[in-house]
Amino acid sequence: MTNLRTHPVKELEDLLDRERDALINGDFDEIERLLARKSELLHAIGTDENVKAAELDITRKKISANRALFNEALTGIRSVSARLEALRALRGGPVTYDVRGQSSRLDRIAPGRLEKRS
Repeated sequence: MTNLRTHPVKELEDLLDRERDALINGDFDEIERLLARKSELLHAIGTDENVKAAELDITRKKISANRALFNEALTGIRSVSARLEALRALRGGPVTYDVRGQSSRLDRIAPGRLEKRS
């Protein structure tokens, strides 16, 4: 049986599989390395009049699946970033508000130092 897919379409599908693996493994360096070739292949496919729409069904599904993985990765990165920002804010001490609504930060006691009260 003859494979009707053109070489750039097959190469793009293989690249999308590698991109998927990189997304699942959090290998953002690999994703960056694949980006230039992915762009070249998409351009080649887009300008090739011999590529039929039916040949791109699997490619569309893989692109859609990878887009969902990208969105999930971005959501995770944003979540971690927000959590780290919250932790950084806590290091400065808790924030309180006075009767006028003005915020102020409570001084933190240095770790290991006891405060004596009588």
